[in-house]
Amino acid sequence: MAQQDTIKQHIEQEETVILASKQRALIPTGLIFYFHLEFEAQIRLRSYLTLKHTITCPPGAIALRLVGSEIKVLLINCGQENFAIKRGMRIAQTIIVPILQASVYVIEPKQNASIKAIQKTKVPTIKAQKTKCFGNFSTTERT
Repeated sequence: MAQQDTIKQHIEQEETVILASKQRALIPTGLIFYFHLEFEAQIRLRSYLTLKHTITCPPGAIALRLVGSEIKVLLINCGQENFAIKRGMRIAQTIIVPILQASVYVIEPKQNASIKAIQKTKVPTIKAQKTKCFGNFSTTERT
């Protein structure tokens, strides 16, 4: 059902659904995702649907608890007319990205000594990334 692209996969509609004006619906895709714990799948809109038909898709992430369950896409019809979402129509796209774990510290204002201790703690840093664009595609490189 999903067509392989160079940087993403398009998510296709499994069955025909009429999305009424100003309504929203969870659209079944028939897809089930499995991936490593170090990754997450992000659901993104297809700008074509928004530009041409005023259909939008809020961004979402497939949580670990949803891995192995059918993926459904939330679509919202912001237009004045009903919209037919037909079988096989590309309704969203997904991208699989690594999850970076961060250490979070809660610091009270009066704990200056603790702040200095935390500042001396070595925390892994992430280097900046450069993005190269090639037509409709982009790639990210670590520097």
